[in-house]
Amino acid sequence: MRISPLLTSVTLASLALMPMSTFAKNVEGSVHIDAGLHLGQTVSHEMKEAKNEGKEKAHDIKDIIKKMTIKGAVTAVSGSDIVLKKGDGTSVTVHTSGATLVRRYGASMTFADIQLNDELEVFGTVTSPTEMTGLYIRNNSLQARNGTFAGTVSSVNLDARTFVLKTNNRNEQTITVASTTKMTKNGDAATFADISSGKTVRVTGVWNRTNENVTATAIAISTPLVQTHIEGKVTIDGDAQVTLVTDDQKTYVIDLSKASFYFTNYLRMNKKEIQVGDRLDVWARAEAGATTLKPYFVRNLSQTNKTTQVINFKDQNATVQAEVGDRVKLNLGNDYIWSTATSSNALLLAPVAGKVNAFDAKATGQVTVEVVGQPRCAQSTPACAMPSINFRVTVNIVAKQ
Repeated sequence: MRISPLLTSVTLASLALMPMSTFAKNVEGSVHIDAGLHLGQTVSHEMKEAKNEGKEKAHDIKDIIKKMTIKGAVTAVSGSDIVLKKGDGTSVTVHTSGATLVRRYGASMTFADIQLNDELEVFGTVTSPTEMTGLYIRNNSLQARNGTFAGTVSSVNLDARTFVLKTNNRNEQTITVASTTKMTKNGDAATFADISSGKTVRVTGVWNRTNENVTATAIAISTPLVQTHIEGKVTIDGDAQVTLVTDDQKTYVIDLSKASFYFTNYLRMNKKEIQVGDRLDVWARAEAGATTLKPYFVRNLSQTNKTTQVINFKDQNATVQAEVGDRVKLNLGNDYIWSTATSSNALLLAPVAGKVNAFDAKATGQVTVEVVGQPRCAQSTPACAMPSINFRVTVNIVAKQ
């Protein structure tokens, strides 16, 4: 069978001029994608072989001619189909199910990553003048690597979880914040609510250069910090934070995770020493006007460094002396399982929050402290016959010398 020289030259010319970034070759009668070979060159080679070897190659030539690469902008997305508008103004519907999808530099992507106006390069099989089945699709609008963008927030869309970033060198970019986006503010964990107009941010994510938007993987918010100093009374004492009310009735939440703590005489103290009613002197670096503070220095103006008076088992039924401001602590040994000790007058000798069987001497007077101990051996097998004990001690509190 003789192949028309005119058909051969026209076909070769049209295919050789076609922009290709995906290539094909014929191996044992079937067509495969093969990076490194130009599809037009492959077709030319196959047609020459067909011309020389006869009609048994004609069928292979027809199969190869049906496969081609087109470029265009996405004008519609429906199901797994996309519509591309080519450079000549014509449109082609591309069926993408089963196609390999990659970003601009070859990283994988999903169909959901394709957006309107994206520039695609599609290699596939032509099924009609306006349709083709895509085999390999490259989205030239999506970078393969993460991009980094720094700038100032110009607007925020709370419902869509997006904001517009006026970048330093890439104009305005729309930033999409996903549920997996890691967000920080001045190094601490943050949420989408921390983003507002005027804030300086740095965004890392996948950039769609055509639509000028970024799907963020990480966002770092930077805000100027100022020296903040407040004094107030503790109204709520928690494990990790306290609530403080100042003299002008402003309420502050004090995060104590990074603070150093001091008594009023500047000796170090433990956070657990703080109690409701204590007056605190707080220093922090925070945003201007912030009511949640993470201080670096907290001084308890209501407490001085305490002298600890230790009450031992030998003090049973005795009277011990303590000064106002001292701490009284029971250390009765491990032979008994002790209940929680009680003070006969908590206004004079007050239990210390978070401390077991410890009291602070608040005012002068005489107080009785009692606690019940169950012999530890009573829980063993066989149980011992030791009786329980009711430990009692009198504390005489005098003025500090």
